[in-house]
Amino acid sequence: MADIENMMVDRVESALGRKLTEEEKFELILWDRGRTLAPQVQTESWQIILDSIKSYVDDAAEALVFMSPGSTTLKEAHAVAYALKTFYIKFQEDIFRAINAPTPQVLKHALRNSQVPPESL
Repeated sequence: MADIENMMVDRVESALGRKLTEEEKFELILWDRGRTLAPQVQTESWQIILDSIKSYVDDAAEALVFMSPGSTTLKEAHAVAYALKTFYIKFQEDIFRAINAPTPQVLKHALRNSQVPPESL
């Protein structure tokens, strides 16, 4: 966990007067990362990042298509292409899962039970 994430967890725990469960920590961190990432996916830079990763997938798939069926490295090339494609899909899913994460209930409870302003959490 990054220092900023530790600080947020500590502040929420302090506001609630108890330790968070691992699931609560995960939800809080995912939500916080989503808030940080949301503006980034609206930029041209985001599309450049996706295009770059996709080009690795495309290059690996093209190399695979041009391999001889009897090539001794066919399995390895397939594994590389599969791994890159899986990474590309999972990367996008993880980013958008964070962005679309709802405000954690534990954070709502902490805000209700605290005199601390929301921006300090």
